[in-house]
Amino acid sequence: MLHQADGGKYLQTYGVHILQAPDVLWTNWSIFRGMIHDSRRLVCLVGSGQHNSIIRDKWLKEGATEIPWALAMGVPPAVSLAAACPILEGVSEGEYVGALVGEPLELVKCELSDLLVPANSEIVFEGIFSLEDKAYEGPFEDYLGLHFDDDKHLQPLFTINTITYRDDAILPVSVSIPGRISDESHTTASFASEEFLELCKEYNLPVIDAFAPLETHATWCALKIDTDRLAKEKTNSQDFCNKLGQIAFNNKSCMLINRILLFGHNVDIRKFDDIIWALVTRCRPGQDEYVFEDVPGFPLTPYMSHGSGDARRGGKAISDCLFPMEYKGKRAFSGVDFEKSYPKEIKDKVRANWSAMGFEYL
Repeated sequence: MLHQADGGKYLQTYGVHILQAPDVLWTNWSIFRGMIHDSRRLVCLVGSGQHNSIIRDKWLKEGATEIPWALAMGVPPAVSLAAACPILEGVSEGEYVGALVGEPLELVKCELSDLLVPANSEIVFEGIFSLEDKAYEGPFEDYLGLHFDDDKHLQPLFTINTITYRDDAILPVSVSIPGRISDESHTTASFASEEFLELCKEYNLPVIDAFAPLETHATWCALKIDTDRLAKEKTNSQDFCNKLGQIAFNNKSCMLINRILLFGHNVDIRKFDDIIWALVTRCRPGQDEYVFEDVPGFPLTPYMSHGSGDARRGGKAISDCLFPMEYKGKRAFSGVDFEKSYPKEIKDKVRANWSAMGFEYL
């Protein structure tokens, strides 16, 4: 087993599942874990609201009981990144990868179906995704760093009917440092912030940059706000945060993001020290926080799966770290630290005499 407390042997942690919609216009590539059930079947975690479950539901409407499925393991890095990104529904990741790397991705047809897989995959499983048969999956020591003994649920079964592989094939797994940061789950989850930034641009929101810090397991996303544009919109904290929350938390790009934080001009959102400093000094608990319960939740979050509320709805929040004056375009404040609080000649003198005073340079 990958971890000593896992509920079974997890063969699939970083491979790419390949499913196709009934109209064949959309082929989805995604990463979701899979545990060995028996000699030819995996039981895999298929979360509601994710693209794999959306494609499943499309087939169910057609009356299907099983659908073609492939699992490509050991794929090019760009494929793994695309499969982990919250790309828009209906967009095929294979085409996205081609646009990303600037050339078409070489694909080959499966042995048993018309599904296409990356030609240089290390190992490919082919078979069917059952829309009826289920088994217990879990528990698994996953990337948010907590394990619960009872964390197992009925999930769909995937039957393997053929396996193709390269000579001396390599099986990739996502368990480099399981749980608390960092492993591949954290680094891929952080890409959600880039998709979120594109969503903000689509809605013409005054957002300059977005970043999901690894220190939060990428469940927070810090937004850099253009306060000059914000002031021109003649809005306020409550109206702006409610508008932003409804857009963000109902979109796939924010599925893994539980908290959005808003910052102004003098906060570097790519420095976690800056994020925490601004949060504890500018966001008044309760008054400057907006909770969203009537939106899709992220069930893998421990406070969702084992907390007191609905495991699948809510659990999202916006922390507004903008002062009311910033909504009016004013900046009558500045940071206090060595760089900003002393004249240049004093700072130069301190630096020049630093070692003479017995201190070591860091």
